[in-house]
Amino acid sequence: KIHFVNESPVNLIKRLREENGKGIWICGGANLIQQLAREDMIDCYYITIIPIILGSGIRLFGNANQAIKLRLLKTQSYNGMTDLIYIRR
Repeated sequence: KIHFVNESPVNLIKRLREENGKGIWICGGANLIQQLAREDMIDCYYITIIPIILGSGIRLFGNANQAIKLRLLKTQSYNGMTDLIYIRR
């Protein structure tokens, strides 16, 4: 199922973690990642490399306060793009 919500991502994750069920999958861009990473709420990162050079834009991780140690779990290439799947160490 896909659900659209109108609440902060951090509050949404906190609320969903209190419910029964499986993992939580959230798809978004740099702003979303920065909010959740700042609160230490991401266990697995799916990063897709799309070969387009923009020249400028929003940094994916912004200015992180601390290092996030990751381990590469899997890579997959398709249609000229590459998915990188990392889990936290």
